[in-house]
Formats: sequence, C-alpha cells, structure tokens
Amino acid sequence: MVEKTVLGLKYHVLDRLETVQHIFNNLGKQNAFVRSDLNVGTVVSAQDDPIISEYIAESDLVNIDGMGILFYLKMKGVTLERYTGVDLFQDILEKSNSEGNKVFLFGSKPAVLEEACRNIENKYGEVISGYHHGYLNFNCENECRQIIEQINCANADFLFIGIKSPEKELFIKKYRDQLKVSWIFGVGGAIDVVAGEVQRAPDWIQNIGFEWLYRVYQEPRRMWKRYLVSNSKFLVLIIKNLFK
Repeated sequence: MVEKTVLGLKYHVLDRLETVQHIFNNLGKQNAFVRSDLNVGTVVSAQDDPIISEYIAESDLVNIDGMGILFYLKMKGVTLERYTGVDLFQDILEKSNSEGNKVFLFGSKPAVLEEACRNIENKYGEVISGYHHGYLNFNCENECRQIIEQINCANADFLFIGIKSPEKELFIKKYRDQLKVSWIFGVGGAIDVVAGEVQRAPDWIQNIGFEWLYRVYQEPRRMWKRYLVSNSKFLVLIIKNLFK
C-alpha cells in the first residue's frame, strides 16, 4: 500500500475496489484500524488544529474525498480516484451483506438514525448489530463508557461514526484501543444521506467539484459560512504551495 503526502498530510494510493479489499483483508485484528479521508475542510483544519493533523497521521488508511484536493494534485501531475465516505459506507454495507459481517452505527439524530437503519435493512439485509444516536456529552466519561460498552457488546466488525469534528476525532483517538471492532470509519453525513434526510448532488455536479455548493443550496443557513471560510482558506493554502 503506497503512502504519499499532500499539503502536509498523508494519503494512500488505493482505488475504490482496492480500498474495500484491503479493509476486508484486515478483519479480526487485535486492535481496531481507523480509516479517514481528506477533504478541503479536513486539510484546512489540520493546518491549525493538532487534533485533526494527529488523527490523520495515526489513521491506518486515508482516502481522498475532496474534489478540491484532487484538482490540486492534478495540477501537480497526480491523478487519483475520489472515494467519499458515503460511497465507502454503502460499499461496506453491500459486501457485509454477502460476507456475513456486522456493522454498528453511531451518530445523527435519533429519528434520522432509525430511518437510516430501516433503509439499510430493506436494502442490505440484517447487517446492523447495533446503533446509537450521536447526541452525547462527549466531556462526560460515563456517557462515553456506556456507548463503548454498547458497541463492544454488539460484536460488530465495523463501526461507522457520523458525528461532527472535532468530537469525532477526539473520541476515536481516546477510545480506539478500547473498541472491539476491526475497523472504525468516520463517515460524516453518510447516515443522513442513507436516511434520505440529505440528498447527494447529481453525479455531474460531483464530477465538476461543486457538490459543496449543492449542500449549501440544501442547507444555506448551516453550510454557507462553513464552505465560504474553508474554501477561501484552502485557495490561499494551495496558492502558497504552488509558488513555494
């Protein structure tokens, strides 16, 4: 597995099929592996936040999710395949159905999570061994211990975490050695997508790199400032690196 770096952060040169195969080839290990991804928001946050940069450095598998990063790499003569958290989520669910593996979902609102579980069961069969919403007090050790116990009792192979940053990264960094799963995935809003709460952009919008704009269109109040700030900072970052 070839490891490279972009804008100071590592990533692995694996396409979609190779990524899934690598994940299923590494089941049943003693300690949980962590898969993460790089997008514009992650790269920007990692420049100033050691929690994010350390989380990426400590991850066992890193795919590139963001079209902005792929465009930058293409300018540097590197061509890669984008692999989003939503696509990974669905690929693992599909293969788990055929291979007899189990997953645990942790994140989103209670009602949205339950809808996602119903949709998953209808499409992929009985692959879910447990689930819990993402509305916890992550500063409360007792609450975190309870969710860890619930995850471990579920005997899942895969743990999908759909909670916001940096709570997600902090939780994984702190508790990964206590979680009895083979793989931990941070999948962002994938649970909301599977539940039908959020619609993905059409393929042609994704392919030209404007999926973020589609998200702003759907949730303008919540998303416009996040993308305006992160995209502006990313543009400055890549200009500095191109002329370095």
